[in-house]
Amino acid sequence: MINNLSRSQFVTNLAKKMTTNSDIITVIIKLTEIVISPTLMGWVKIVYRNCIIF
Repeated sequence: MINNLSRSQFVTNLAKKMTTNSDIITVIIKLTEIVISPTLMGWVKIVYRNCIIF
């Protein structure tokens, strides 16, 4: 009984960790998208200005 309980708890804990890790990963991806998209726009503007100058 004790072994079965500990195994089930271990499995549930692993499942919880997996879900929390995936949530963290999605949050990181969202943050990187939020951070990268404006910088990409900034680079595009810089390149565009440089092309106009040249």
